Amino acid sequence: MLTWGQIEALCAAGKLVRWKPHRSNGSAPTGRALYMVPEVKDAIDSSVWPTALNEKPERARLRRSVMRMVLERFHGGDELTLDVDLKELGSGRRNPAMRGFWEFRSGPPRVQARVLGFFARPSAFVSTSFRMRDYFEVDSSRWLSERIAADECWEELFPDHKPMIAPWPVRSEADLRGYIERA
Repeated sequence: MLTWGQIEALCAAGKLVRWKPHRSNGSAPTGRALYMVPEVKDAIDSSVWPTALNEKPERARLRRSVMRMVLERFHGGDELTLDVDLKELGSGRRNPAMRGFWEFRSGPPRVQARVLGFFARPSAFVSTSFRMRDYFEVDSSRWLSERIAADECWEELFPDHKPMIAPWPVRSEADLRGYIERA
């Protein structure tokens, strides 16, 4: 398992960025942390998010706002809803090819934003990509391609370490706590 120091060293080297909420209530740290490759952080923090075909810009702003709330709830130690806020892609259909690959979701409507990546250790999520949900609807094979690209990014960041893959499948709130609560 990766140590906090190993993850933070990649931040110091500019390969990862530790995401922090714009709004801070001054509360004590929860022990949860979100790390992102710089491209993902730039996309998340962008004031303009892409819109889907024939979608009004207000919907993109809504997705942006909801995604920020989900990430802030994770960061703040709040409860997250399995399959609504956060989901392991391999668990629902028991697809071992996706095991350990997670997504934070911006909730409804169907065209959602997805922050994808892996848990480096309990409560430490590393995002390797950011996509709109409709990107995957064009061609379902894009899910596997995204996973392969994420694996390559992970291997570049952490060549001697694997992401968390247990418990699996993640089907209950208790299973989810194994990933999001600091050990």
